[in-house]
Amino acid sequence: GLALISAMRRTQPGSLVLIRTCYPGFDPAVEAMRNQVDEYLIKPVPLPTLLNLIEQKLIDRRRSDAPGKRISQVLGENLFELMQRLLRAMHEDLRLNALPLTDEQRIEYTSQMVEYLAEMLEAADPQQIEQSILRQAELQGVRRFQHGYTVPLLAAYARHLQRAILDVVHDNISELDEAHLLFDLKRLQSSLGLQLEHTLQAYLEAAESGGEMPAHRPSA
Repeated sequence: GLALISAMRRTQPGSLVLIRTCYPGFDPAVEAMRNQVDEYLIKPVPLPTLLNLIEQKLIDRRRSDAPGKRISQVLGENLFELMQRLLRAMHEDLRLNALPLTDEQRIEYTSQMVEYLAEMLEAADPQQIEQSILRQAELQGVRRFQHGYTVPLLAAYARHLQRAILDVVHDNISELDEAHLLFDLKRLQSSLGLQLEHTLQAYLEAAESGGEMPAHRPSA
């Protein structure tokens, strides 16, 4: 049996291998077989049970062989949940919750920024998408000034947004493509930091000009 299993693994490595045996012993040969098969069954095994087991093993294998998702896809599929997480965090933050704002005002421009962020993660030329993200960040900076935010509150909002994004990513980590995970996280963190810079810059300019919307300008 061990020789047959070893030969099967070499010639047909993608095959599903199950063993039915009357001998459940724990000698080295049996243990070696257990370690190389997909399932080790002790007779008797009813035919319906065997067929169901084979079907489930094949389904599990197809799932494991399927390509994982990019972070961009996870963000797009969970945008509503992400916004709800952000809102909960902002309400739980006593300083942010004290601002007399509606929920719509609290997350104004945020969903658009996350959508652009998801596009940027897969874009061949991320700088082109990033221009749209930074424009949204600038508009948000002006609106935050008009809504009575302070610089520390802007930083708190950015921290809650980053936490909401990373929590959604963490909750879906098993579905993500490991080959792109680190690259996507680095690009994500870099873009979030750049967004905060532009939000703060537009906020400070609005404070100097009395809350005017900034003219569109190319990013440095």
